[in-house]
Amino acid sequence: MKIDSADIQMTNQRHAVEQRTTQETLRMWVGERRPDFEGDAPAQRTALPADTVRISGEARAAAEATSTMGPDLDADLINDLRFQLLIRMVEAMTGRKVRLLKVEDTQPQTPSAADIPDPQSTDRQAAGFGVEYEYHATRFEAEQTRFSAAGIVKTTDGREIRFDLTLLMSREHLEQVDLSLRAGDAVRKQDPLVINFDGTAAQLTEGKFSFDLDSDGKPDSISFVGSGSGFLVLDRNHDGKVNNGSELFGPATDNGFLELAAHDQDGNGWIDENDSIYRQLYIWTRDSNGNDHLGTLAEKAVGAISLSHIGTRFDLRNVDNRFDGQIRSSGIYLREDGGVGTVQQIDLAV
Repeated sequence: MKIDSADIQMTNQRHAVEQRTTQETLRMWVGERRPDFEGDAPAQRTALPADTVRISGEARAAAEATSTMGPDLDADLINDLRFQLLIRMVEAMTGRKVRLLKVEDTQPQTPSAADIPDPQSTDRQAAGFGVEYEYHATRFEAEQTRFSAAGIVKTTDGREIRFDLTLLMSREHLEQVDLSLRAGDAVRKQDPLVINFDGTAAQLTEGKFSFDLDSDGKPDSISFVGSGSGFLVLDRNHDGKVNNGSELFGPATDNGFLELAAHDQDGNGWIDENDSIYRQLYIWTRDSNGNDHLGTLAEKAVGAISLSHIGTRFDLRNVDNRFDGQIRSSGIYLREDGGVGTVQQIDLAV
């Protein structure tokens, strides 16, 4: 091919965006009760005075220096730096050595008799202090370039070539870092089992209500589960209502699935009609007016609850991104019609 003449126009359009967000909260208190930081506890509750702790400019600058070391968020470095800072703060405040444990909770589990804790032997002694730290950072990049070429080319042999070409190049990248630290009384988990009967995962209400979740004789301010879900209940004193967390599965031992497994009389890994507790279990729900209702498993067509479960960590936050709880693990149950629903263990923020 031999070119005689050409008339070519080329254009280029490029759009690029980079966004970074950072959210960080630190709450510390001394005393047996967590203060009402959010300001949404029932009026009759009195919040204890809380200490406000500010991270120094030098420490904050050192933490933020990680973003200048490369284009990517170095999660391991951020984790080490911030946790070392918090560890020293907690140790200075309490005079106690902090020991961090990393728990891998992602493999399916089926409780055995040897694993089942004794709810009556649970140590409820308060540490006398609490620390809650949350760090959330995101970095988003998007780039798009459009190349266009159009024209007419004539060759020496009389051919005329017309063309209109467009080439689109694009990329997106999202990084996210989440850090969470709990120390002292902030690590005391309150994690009841929840039955979901409308096909969705458990959700928590925006409003709080007063309930003695940890059975210490003092009311706690917690969220209730949303419509379509309910707490699994054993009405121990047969009074037709839920008196405190001892009638739920989980708050006493931090593992509702293990508590439930203690009632698997035939050892088949299910709570079903072969187990006497099946007819004593209820699902605790609330209507839009805040009225409680206890329904039997049969009323919700729950035929059998599997004791197998797997870690499925997922934070439950409100519209302002306030931490209300965390889904810790999930399992299944069978409905009488052969369908399948989900059972979840939720750590409630108290």
